[in-house]
Order: sequence, then C-alpha cells, then structure tokens
Amino acid sequence: MSFFATAEHEKERLQYFASSEGRDDLYQYNQKERRTVLEVLDDFPSVQMPFEWLVQLVPPLKTRAFSISSSPLAHADQVHLTVSVVSWKTPYKRLRSGLCSTWLAEIDPREGMYCLTITPYKSLIHRGSRS
Repeated sequence: MSFFATAEHEKERLQYFASSEGRDDLYQYNQKERRTVLEVLDDFPSVQMPFEWLVQLVPPLKTRAFSISSSPLAHADQVHLTVSVVSWKTPYKRLRSGLCSTWLAEIDPREGMYCLTITPYKSLIHRGSRS
C-alpha cells in the first residue's frame, strides 16, 4: 500500500508497518482491532490503489454453517434455519457484526421469498421471485 500513498507521512507509516520493527504495531493496529480494508483506506486517504490491486487485498468470504431446524414432514416446501447473530466490540470499542448472520437477521420475510441453494461445493443465498 505504501507504493500508492501520495502523502509522505502515510507512506512512512505504511513502510514502518511492513518492516520487522513495525510488526507488533501492525498487529495492534490491524489484527487486534480486526480492521477492514475500507477502514485502513480511510486511515490512509492518500492511498490511490488501482481496483485490480484492491481486489487482491480483500479476503474471500468464509463458508458459513447454519443448522436446519425444520422437518420436511412439518414444512415440505420450506427450510428453517437456526442462526446465531454475531456481534462484538473490539478492544477499542468498535462495534463489529457478522456479515451473513446480520444480513439474515435483517430480512423481512414479508418482502419476498429467499431461496437457499446447496451444492456439494458451495452454498448461495439469493432472492427468489414472489410466488
């Protein structure tokens, strides 16, 4: 990221984080707080990174596991999920929440039907058409 920083103080700080001397401070800054790529870019506004490089920084979404809590005998054409909504505060009191569990918790079932597609290799939740 330091390569794309135009402000000298930001470039120096990013280079320090990348050095062996800055390893502990980088851990405190990034890992302990679990900063997102967007938050890091907000902290270093002079960084003008090409989109292709930015995409390389964003980690892939992890697979989410959910418990099916319904029976096909009771609801033949529905699947009910049990999901724990994840939220916590970082050591510096930043509020964090789970990506998928928060999204699922905010769904209003009256606004439409959601369809869960499961294959041996991937799961995808997408909005279906209203029936």
